[in-house]
Amino acid sequence: MAQHYFNTTNEEGKDLETSEKNALRQEDYIKEFFTRNVGKSFSPDEIHKAIIELHNAPLTSVRRAITNLTNDGVLEKTQLQKIGLYKKKTFTWTLKPQPTNQTSLF
Repeated sequence: MAQHYFNTTNEEGKDLETSEKNALRQEDYIKEFFTRNVGKSFSPDEIHKAIIELHNAPLTSVRRAITNLTNDGVLEKTQLQKIGLYKKKTFTWTLKPQPTNQTSLF
């Protein structure tokens, strides 16, 4: 399981707990966004603009959440690139197809 919040500022107690919950919530928002947009790919900039910006989270948090969701097998990086916020090419991600547990009827 991925580390969700990277405590680089040495938070403790309630502050650390709140930061960890926020990081998990950001990952939930992003996973839900991709679930609603199956088959489409998005850059971190697009995800930030579409959902996280509404929740007052920085672009770096979007990138952290995408990395965690990729490491957890939820998202996969594509080879498609789009022009990002800083006029540079940036990769996109899509929802990773999940295997189905269908049993054979025959």
